[in-house]
Amino acid sequence: MRRKRMAVLFLFFLSSLFLSACWDKQELKNLAIVNSVGVDLAEDGEGVLLTVEVLHSQGTPEEGAASLQGMIFSASGKSVSEAIGNLAYVSSKHLFWPYNDVIVFGRALAEDDLSRYLDYFIRSSEMRPGSYILLAEDRAEDIFNGKASIDSILGSGVGDMVDMQDEFGNLYAKSRTLHDVSSALLSPAGTVLIPVLSLSEQTGPATPESSAGSSQSGGSGEGGGKEEIPLIDLRKGMAVLDQDGYVSFLEDDAVRGTLLLRGEKTEGRILTLPGPEGSGIVSLELKRLRVRPHVEETESGLCVRYEISFITDLREQNGKLRLDEETADFIRQAQNDAIESECRAALAAATDLDADILDLGILISRQAPKAWAGLQDRWPERMQELRIDLDVKSELVFSGPGDILREREE
Repeated sequence: MRRKRMAVLFLFFLSSLFLSACWDKQELKNLAIVNSVGVDLAEDGEGVLLTVEVLHSQGTPEEGAASLQGMIFSASGKSVSEAIGNLAYVSSKHLFWPYNDVIVFGRALAEDDLSRYLDYFIRSSEMRPGSYILLAEDRAEDIFNGKASIDSILGSGVGDMVDMQDEFGNLYAKSRTLHDVSSALLSPAGTVLIPVLSLSEQTGPATPESSAGSSQSGGSGEGGGKEEIPLIDLRKGMAVLDQDGYVSFLEDDAVRGTLLLRGEKTEGRILTLPGPEGSGIVSLELKRLRVRPHVEETESGLCVRYEISFITDLREQNGKLRLDEETADFIRQAQNDAIESECRAALAAATDLDADILDLGILISRQAPKAWAGLQDRWPERMQELRIDLDVKSELVFSGPGDILREREE
């Protein structure tokens, strides 16, 4: 009898392994998939205004015209969590965050204290650590009234713009993810550079959703897609933020030199330089860039020495320019000077801003931990006492037809 009972109990136990169901299932039809989100200080200065773009399908596969479009909703709250809860009053579906591509913060909020408003996104298990973080030149909600180039979905379009800058750009901006920003603000340097979005003077055709004029309530209106709206620009430069908030905006040589000294990916960028004695210009592609920083303890104090080496490939010559060995030496020296000038501009910016934009604190804490122990309490004040040496070397190669070295006729 006892054996029978044991057998029955065993069968019940075994069947439970195969009869289990999903207790936390979420039906796709009940989800509003978030593709981008903007966070601003509320207009009254109390709490935050949250603007989200959710995806929805237009048309049906049977009609042969099904496509994803973005719809904009907004809500306010005393905190990001409360604002998300208040979005339930304008959205009939549960907000689903794992596909969110972009988080845009307003300028005023960043000046207040960005880390306070990042907290929800860092803690939430639904948020992607790889979501791009960007700063709006003014308010984030304004960006959601623009159009990201030819893409009808704002979040995906902005994400593609950042990806293209990383891969093919001239190194005025680099992507930053939620993980990058949160890690940087907690690092010894305590400083992060973030790309900036603005609205361009150029316009493009609006989608029906963006021409609705009712983002506050989430309505979609009856726009026909013929209205022209501003295009979104990724600015040539990056905002500098530290643990206290927004510091400044870096552009031109300062931002390029900063990214270079930080060891960011720079291959593929173009250097355009004048040839000797007004003989035209040359455009050179930067390849195989290597930046090796060394911390050295000397009698006069700490010294950080950067060994910078790279190869450039001649991509274009414009004008009457004979590419002989003498010209090659001239171009080689000019490109060394150009890279060193960018690095010097970055060092000057770090001094002027009193901000560790080069991650020197991280470098010293790793290579000279004992020296760092005496510096960290007054960092980045003590950063001004460092000596920075630059050692720049390069090689030049020519690609193209075999007779490219001939003198070009006017």
